[in-house]
Amino acid sequence: MLFRSANELGLRIEKSGWFSRAGGLGITANPRVLEAAFSPDVKIEKRNSESIELSTESLMALRILDVKPARQKSIAEVRSEIVAALRQQRAEDRARKLGTEVVLAARKGASLASLAKKHGLKRTPARSLKRDATGINKKLLDTVFAASRPKAKQKVIDGVDLDRNGFAVFVLSRVIDGNYDKIASKDRKAIHQMIEKRKGTGYYYNYLISLRKRVK
Repeated sequence: MLFRSANELGLRIEKSGWFSRAGGLGITANPRVLEAAFSPDVKIEKRNSESIELSTESLMALRILDVKPARQKSIAEVRSEIVAALRQQRAEDRARKLGTEVVLAARKGASLASLAKKHGLKRTPARSLKRDATGINKKLLDTVFAASRPKAKQKVIDGVDLDRNGFAVFVLSRVIDGNYDKIASKDRKAIHQMIEKRKGTGYYYNYLISLRKRVK
């Protein structure tokens, strides 16, 4: 069913390696993908998943080909993993604690430059960001665009926990509204095509969902 649907919609099919509930490599590390993969409908009933939004421009569906029974590993097998996990957890806790302290200090007037120097932190120069910006952590990007709009000359100072990637503190100085009239005609056409494609894919998976509800 998934292969036929993909061919009809002109979509690419990819096969992942083995992964557990803790996640795997690449796309199988995505929490939304993991949640769908281990849902009863997908894992046990072997049904196609519902549409999963990976980004503003990417949707996917998945189907489980095979499942390995879970087994308990011996202490010897997991010792190095346990040590690494504990070290990682301690590092994340320290980053979260320090990041929160930096945010509070910056809100009270301390400069990020002095705080970064004091704590030996990496400071990235100010830059303008678009919603589809690359080269920046997705969670950080989403948090910046979800932040409150700066009022008058006041800046928005906040932070976000990036889990294994540490903690990021950011300053939002201003928001530049987009202007549809300034978008090139070819880019407008591409935007409309993307929206229509997403709508079409969404309609298809909503139809599948309605069929499943009828047969339950």
